[in-house]
Amino acid sequence: MLLSERISRCHGSTFSILKAFGMLFLREQLFKVNDNKKNIKNNFIKLILS
Repeated sequence: MLLSERISRCHGSTFSILKAFGMLFLREQLFKVNDNKKNIKNNFIKLILS
C-alpha cells in the first residue's frame, strides 16, 4: 500500500469519527440550551473563575 493511500484512508476514518462526535456534541448542546440557558451561563462563569 502506498503511504499516501494509507494516510488518506486514516484521515478519512478519523474525519468521519470526528464528524460523528461533532454532530452528537452539537445536538447535546442544543438540547441543553433548550432546557436551561441559566445553567450554561453559570457553568461558563465557573469555567472562567476556576
